[in-house]
Amino acid sequence: MGTPMRVLVIDDDPIALEVTASALRAMGHHVECHEQAFGATAAIAAARPDVVLVDVGLPGLSGNRLVEIGRKRWPDGRPKFILHSARDPEELEALVKESGPLGAIHKTPHPAAFREAFEALVLGRPAPDPAAGSA
Repeated sequence: MGTPMRVLVIDDDPIALEVTASALRAMGHHVECHEQAFGATAAIAAARPDVVLVDVGLPGLSGNRLVEIGRKRWPDGRPKFILHSARDPEELEALVKESGPLGAIHKTPHPAAFREAFEALVLGRPAPDPAAGSA
């Protein structure tokens, strides 16, 4: 895999949070979790992650808006922000263009598909083939 990264996962769904955190831990990363938009910038500052994986559908403050705030607070590109959602891929792409994260990963119950998509974004590895149902 390479060097383990510090990853902060922000998601209000406890099941999605655990599935995502487990997949990242299985990849060898150090993972912290935060369950809401409230306090997220403080959690980012405290965790000092390399990557922040943000659910789009956070109540109170959408994940894409949180990314916009985070990019202004940490303009040097660290941490890298990634949107994470089960929304339609075209909608996710529009949110990426609007808010400026590194990219987006479609939520999937398949750890291998998640791993491929995460590594494609963060490590620059070849992206999974969407036609094959990977992400």
